[in-house]
Amino acid sequence: MTAAPKLQEPEGPAVVTADHVQDRTLRIAAGSGLGWRKLTPFEKAHAKGQLVDRWKCPKGDDVALKRETGIAVNRFEAGNRFAMAWKMAETSIPGSSDLNRVRSVGTPGSFVDHAIDAKKFLRAVEASLSPRDYLIIRRICGEDWPIGQAVASVSLGYGDSTLARFRESLDALIEVL
Repeated sequence: MTAAPKLQEPEGPAVVTADHVQDRTLRIAAGSGLGWRKLTPFEKAHAKGQLVDRWKCPKGDDVALKRETGIAVNRFEAGNRFAMAWKMAETSIPGSSDLNRVRSVGTPGSFVDHAIDAKKFLRAVEASLSPRDYLIIRRICGEDWPIGQAVASVSLGYGDSTLARFRESLDALIEVL
């Protein structure tokens, strides 16, 4: 009889960087604290204030700054709505292992209502946006691409103003929603 292999002790905790935030609930009943998660490029842009168009806010004009901050919040909410729908549509559905409940042959599991609704929402957004705007939104908010890389791959003419192009795509998404 062979001995069970020894488990290796972890070297230490994960390195927490500025890209991490402690806001995930782990197990409240067990008394644990909040867990860490890494921010997406879209969330980092919002946290840095990059969804605010500074060119529309002259220095000292508090009214324009307040208006642009409100628009930035709307951009963030629209991007979050798209990201949540993307995650719901892309989540795999586990198959059933309960053989007493098998009613048909074919793909295990089925689409759930929220996944169907999410896919309908994404199709409607795709049909309403221009192809470039949809690709930018999909890559940044849905697939977590870096903003500069996503915009440069879709709109070559915006090499120096990738954030401005991303804000334009979010504004088009707001109009669709």
